[in-house]
Amino acid sequence: MSDTTWTACPDGEPQEVRHPLGFRERDRCELELRVPLGDDDSGVCQVMVDEHDDEVDVRVLVHRRDDHGRGRPRPRPHVDCPVRVWLERPLGDRAVINADTDQELLYYVPAYVDDVPRADHGYHWGRPR
Repeated sequence: MSDTTWTACPDGEPQEVRHPLGFRERDRCELELRVPLGDDDSGVCQVMVDEHDDEVDVRVLVHRRDDHGRGRPRPRPHVDCPVRVWLERPLGDRAVINADTDQELLYYVPAYVDDVPRADHGYHWGRPR
């Protein structure tokens, strides 16, 4: 995955890299990336996945509102949104890596699983094996 280029938006909208907050395995070969979205963007445009034997690299691109040269909007609170991606093979012991920072993503535990509250919910280094 190239560090400086990506596929143009199919809708012709401006794009920006957005760093995922974390991930979790929803099912076999299915990852849920946790992506911060705020008032200054218009949702996820594309997610690129590059699978290797020892890791899975991910890059998330969001639609950016065109500010017509007025400068970037001030930072606003974000919403932690789920974005699903599918893998060619199960994740197994492979790490999930942010392709733009080369850092391993945190493992996300939801507050509820099958309607049962989880005391360990939130973001964690490492994931259960």
